[in-house]
Amino acid sequence: MQKLLLSKRITGLSAFLIGLSVGGMFGWNPDLRAAEVTVSGPETVIFDSDVTGCDNHHLPDSPARAFRNDQGKMVLFAPNFQNRAFVGYGFSSLKPDCDSRFKAAGKAVPELLDDRTWLQAIYTRDGRNVYALGSASFMPYRHDMPCKGGTKRTDCWINGLVTLKSGDGGKTFEYLGNPPRHAPFPPPQAYRDDRTRAPSYVTVTNIISWQNYYYAIVWRRADNWEESRNCLVRAPIDDPKQWDVWNGSDFERAATLTDQGWSVRETECARVGPVGVSSIRGLVRHEATNSFITVYLHRIRKMGEPDIAGLFY
Repeated sequence: MQKLLLSKRITGLSAFLIGLSVGGMFGWNPDLRAAEVTVSGPETVIFDSDVTGCDNHHLPDSPARAFRNDQGKMVLFAPNFQNRAFVGYGFSSLKPDCDSRFKAAGKAVPELLDDRTWLQAIYTRDGRNVYALGSASFMPYRHDMPCKGGTKRTDCWINGLVTLKSGDGGKTFEYLGNPPRHAPFPPPQAYRDDRTRAPSYVTVTNIISWQNYYYAIVWRRADNWEESRNCLVRAPIDDPKQWDVWNGSDFERAATLTDQGWSVRETECARVGPVGVSSIRGLVRHEATNSFITVYLHRIRKMGEPDIAGLFY
């Protein structure tokens, strides 16, 4: 189990897994015998920010995503908004690359959604043309803008999921579509400085391919915890210029990429998984049983009993 060492804290580098059977994806009826998730192998530190960090800001801030480029090298992101990568031929040879692969423009215009962006989901078929979904945020505190009633840095924070492309094996990325038309999953409502918790698309898992589609799970934050939810999205493998969302009974078109950027048709989506599950951050398919498996950080609270916090699948 390879890990990142972040100062005195350990951040897991293994892919987060989630235990959802195909039939249980929408009704939450997993077959617990389908797959057992265990940690195997010794723990190995591959990055210590105090030792090999490029600067004081070089901290992992998103789950690890990796791919093979067209030169056969592993390129792994576990980035903050500077989107630096680790490069090597395998986990044992990964080294940090101090060049930023992508950095948003830092604009103080919430409607553009071009302040800070984290690369969070990556897919490629040839190792050279690499596509990504990124989490793009705008936080008014960074620009000394007002947030009425706000007491925390994250108050009035608004977020969407944007698309990016690299044509050089992941060395550099640029938006697919100019802001604000770079987001197939934009904030469902316009920015307001009197709303501390704005509805937003915040995070996305890695992307997997299955039956001619790319699939991912996104976290759709509502203005209250009860309505916040994980949602299933997909794009055709042969035409990733459109994204669909699961509406509870079928997939419907969410956005289509045009010459002007993304044309968004739908910003709502149905919940997958039970109420109360926090944001799912990883997704894999167990090929032997054709089950989909995930792991998410979670805290179980029961009246009169100690909290149970950890990784759940």
